[in-house]
Parts: sequence; structure tokens; C-alpha cells
Amino acid sequence: MPMPRPIRKSESETAKAPKVFIFLKDTVKQLKQKTHKKASPEEKEERENEVNSWRVILYNDDIHNFMYVTESISKCVPQLPLAVAHLITLEAHKNGQAEIIRTWKDKAELYCRGNKL
Repeated sequence: MPMPRPIRKSESETAKAPKVFIFLKDTVKQLKQKTHKKASPEEKEERENEVNSWRVILYNDDIHNFMYVTESISKCVPQLPLAVAHLITLEAHKNGQAEIIRTWKDKAELYCRGNKL
């Protein structure tokens, strides 16, 4: 069986390659030159307060059973394990209310509607 021959690139293809390489190299340089402004402590605190300013609260009622509430919390807020959801349910039963999660307003509204994220 004959050996495969190397494919020769046409002159136009070899001429394009360095231009693309130079373009990419320049783009990387531009990205490196852009400096990101560091946030001041006040801005960091403001952002943190903004993130944690919306709380999703579970209120106790006599209609729903523990298992239903625990599973509902776990389904709506997937990052919470079932054990944590059960502890939240117990806290709401004991104190009348319990905080499920602190998050942004948009996420909090979705959690309250029962939508998965």
C-alpha cells in the first residue's frame, strides 16, 4: 500500500494563517491591557447586601404534612439537600416561620412560585 503524501497548502491558505495568528495575538494583548477596577469596600458591602437582601420564608400551617413540605423545598431549591430541607421544615413548625434561602430578587420570586432553578 502506498504511503499517503502530505497535503500542500495553497499560497492563499498559508498567507491567511499568519494574518489570523496576528489578529488573535493582538486581541489577547488588548484583553490583557484592559484593567478591571477593583471594588471599594463600600461597593463590596453594597453588593453583598443586594445579594442577601431577599429572603424566601417558609410559614407554618396545619394543612401540609412534613414530608410534602420537605420534598417541595428540596424540589424548588435543588442546591438544598433533603436533610437541610427537613431541618427548615422543623424550624418553621417550631417557630412559625423559617428562612429557606437568601438570594437575588428574581431568584427569590421564582422560588416562591415553586419554579426549579
